[in-house]
Amino acid sequence: MDTPHNPSSHDPNAPQYPRYPRYDDRYYDEKYGRRKKSRWWIPLLVFLIIIFGFFALLVGGIIAITGAMEKKSAVVKNHSVLHLRVSGGIQERSQEDFFSFLDDRDRPPALFDVLQGIRKAKFDENIDGIFIEGGLRAGGAKLAEIRAALEDFKQSGKFIYAYIDIGSERDYYIASVADSVFMPTEGVMEMNGFSIVSPFYKGTLDKIGVNFHIEQFEEYKSFAESYSRTSFSEPAKQELRELLNARFDDFVRVVSASRNMSPEAVRSVLLRGVYTADSLVALGFVDNIRSKGAMREQILARVNHGESAQGGADQASNGEASKQGDSATTQTEQRKKSVAEKVREKVAAKVAAKQAESDAENTTTENEEENDDTNDGGDKKLPHKPLKNIRLVNIARYVNSDSFSNADDGKPTASDKAIALISASGTIVSSGDEDDQLVASAFVRELKKARESKKIKAIILRIDSPGGSAFASDEMWEEIRKTSKIKPVYASLSDVAASGGYYMAMACDTIIAHPNTITGSIGVILMLPDVSAMLDKIGVSMDTVATSSSAIGYDPSLPLNASDKARIHLESEKVYRRFVARVAESRKRPYEEIRGVAKGRVWMGQRASEVGLVDTLGGLQMAIAIAKRRLGVDEGTKVEIRRYPSDETNRVERLVKKYFADDEDDNAETNAETETSFNILNAVQKRVDTKMLEKNALWRVLPESVRAHISYLLELSTIAEKERTLLALPYVPKIE
Repeated sequence: MDTPHNPSSHDPNAPQYPRYPRYDDRYYDEKYGRRKKSRWWIPLLVFLIIIFGFFALLVGGIIAITGAMEKKSAVVKNHSVLHLRVSGGIQERSQEDFFSFLDDRDRPPALFDVLQGIRKAKFDENIDGIFIEGGLRAGGAKLAEIRAALEDFKQSGKFIYAYIDIGSERDYYIASVADSVFMPTEGVMEMNGFSIVSPFYKGTLDKIGVNFHIEQFEEYKSFAESYSRTSFSEPAKQELRELLNARFDDFVRVVSASRNMSPEAVRSVLLRGVYTADSLVALGFVDNIRSKGAMREQILARVNHGESAQGGADQASNGEASKQGDSATTQTEQRKKSVAEKVREKVAAKVAAKQAESDAENTTTENEEENDDTNDGGDKKLPHKPLKNIRLVNIARYVNSDSFSNADDGKPTASDKAIALISASGTIVSSGDEDDQLVASAFVRELKKARESKKIKAIILRIDSPGGSAFASDEMWEEIRKTSKIKPVYASLSDVAASGGYYMAMACDTIIAHPNTITGSIGVILMLPDVSAMLDKIGVSMDTVATSSSAIGYDPSLPLNASDKARIHLESEKVYRRFVARVAESRKRPYEEIRGVAKGRVWMGQRASEVGLVDTLGGLQMAIAIAKRRLGVDEGTKVEIRRYPSDETNRVERLVKKYFADDEDDNAETNAETETSFNILNAVQKRVDTKMLEKNALWRVLPESVRAHISYLLELSTIAEKERTLLALPYVPKIE
C-alpha cells in the first residue's frame, strides 16, 4: 500500500481521506523517496564562529590598544639634551583620548610634568643642557612658572639654547632665558606689544531682529557688551588696559634682566613692530643667525667640546655674522659663569667620577661603538669621544624615563607626610567630560580620597578655571569647606581663576596667586534673547491663553513687559549679593569693602593681592613651600606630592572610567550599559566634529580670538540649557 506521501499513489477518483502534511521539499529526497538529513548545525556553527571571532578580534584589539597606550620608559643616554618642544597647549593636567593610540605623537605633558622635568634635568648626569625650540602655548602664569624653572636650571652650569623661526612675545618670553637665542635667516618675530581683540555681534543681531535683555552686576561684568554694544565700554576698557599693562611690564622686566638690556630699550622695541632676524641680532635680542640644521650641529659641538662651536656648513653660509654671534654667545656665558661656578664644579666632579667608573667596568657594544663616551686616539682635550649625532630627548618622554626617576638633588624626603595636588581646571559643570571640564562630582570624589588618606597631611587645589555652573561651584565650595575643617587646604591659582574659579578658592585656608593670574570677576550677568522682532519680520504672530499673566513666564518669542523686567532684575541682584556676602565672609572684610573690588571686575594677581582678594603671591612651588611650613617640614626636606586624579594610574584604566559607566557613584540613576554606549558615541562624535571644524575653511580664516570667543560661548550656552544661574568669567581674554 502506497503511503500518502508518495506522489505516484494519488488516485483522483479515490475517496478523499485526511492526509498528513507533506514534508518540506528541502528535506525530501525525490530519487530515493526518503527524508533528507537536516543540516541545522551548519548555520549554528557559522554563528558561533562569527561570535567567537568577534570576541577574539575585540580582545586582540584591546590588547593592541593597551600596548599602544602603555607608557614605555624612554632611554636617556649620556650627554643627552632635553628638548623643550610641546605640540599643543600646556594644561594643568594631561588629557586622555580614547583614540590617542592612533596618533604618532606624544600627548602634551601637564604643567607639573614640565616643571618636574626641568628640575630633575638640573641634577641628571645624563642631561648636558636644554634646547628650546619654538614656543609654548600657555597662559601668562604657566609661562612664568616654566621660565622660573629654567632660570633655576641654569644654576647647574648646564647650557640652554633657544631657536625661534617665527614667533611673538609669548615665544620670546621663554626663549630670552636661554644662554643664546638663534633664528634662521628668514625668521620673523612679532614684537609689537600686547592686545585683546573681541568680536561684537549687535550689528548682525539688529539686522535679523534679535535683541537681548541684559541684567549686569555690576559695570565691569562686560560679557553682554558683545550683544548690546558695538564696542567696549569705558569700564571694560579700563580693566582690560590694566591687564595688558601688567603683562607688558612683566615682559619688559624679565627680558631686560635676561638680556642685560635697559627696560627703556626693550620698551622702544615693543613700540616699533615686526622684526626680521638680522634686525633682532643688531638690537641684541638674538645672538646669531642659524639654520635649524646648523643649530643642531652647534648643540652637538657644545656637547662634544663643552663650549660653543659652530658647524662647518653654517660657518660657510654665515661668515662674519657667525663669528659675531659666537662672540656674543661667549660673552653671555661668561656673564653667567660666576653665578653657576660652584654648582657646575660639583656636577662636573660627579659626572667625571661616574664616567671613570663606567669606562673601567663597561665594554662597548657593536651598536654603540661609534657613539661610545670614552676618549679615543689619545685626545686629552675632549671630555669624551665626540658623538656623531645629537641626542635630543623630548620632555614628554623624559618624564617617563628611568633617568628622570633616578635624578636626585640629594635632599631627604619626609616619609610620614605627603601633600595632595588636586587639579581643578576647565569650565565648571555638574556632569561632563572630566578631561576637558571641571566636573563637580569627579572633583568631590578626588577631594574625598585626599581627605580620607592617612598619609595626606595637606591639600593644594590647583585652580585654572573661568567658572561655569553656579550649582556645581557651590557643591565644590561646600566640600572644600568640609575638608578644611580636617586638613589644611590651599588654593594655587594658575592662568585663570575667576567667577566660579574664585568661588572655589575662597573656601580654602589660603589663596596663592601668581602675579600673572587673572582672577576676581565677582559678579552676575543675565541675558535673555528676544526674537519677537525677527518673527514679525517674517510674518509670524504670537497669541497666548493662560490662567494668569504670570503663568506665561519668560518666552523668547514675546517681548518682556515692565513687571517681568523688574522681577528678573530682583532675582539677579539677589544672586550677586549672596556672592559678594560669601566673599566678604571668607576674606573677613566688610560687605561694602568687598563690593568695591567686586562689580564683576577681573584683576591680575599682583593687584588682587593689593586689594585683598588673595593672601600671597607665587606659583605652584610657593604653594608647596607654604604647605610644608604648615606641616613643620624644613626647606631642606622634600615631601611626596600625590596628584589627583593620579597620572600614575594605568592609562587604559583611566579611559575606562572616562568612557564607561562608573559604578563608584552610588547615586547614579542611569543604566550602566546605556551610559557606556552614550559615552563612547559622544567621544566619537566629538572627535569627528572637532576634526571637521578644524578643516572648515571658513572657521580657519576667523581670527583666533573670535574662534576662542565662539567656542567659549557655545560651552556656556550648553550649561545654560540646564541651569539658569552661571558663575562664569564673561570671556577669557586672549592677551596676544
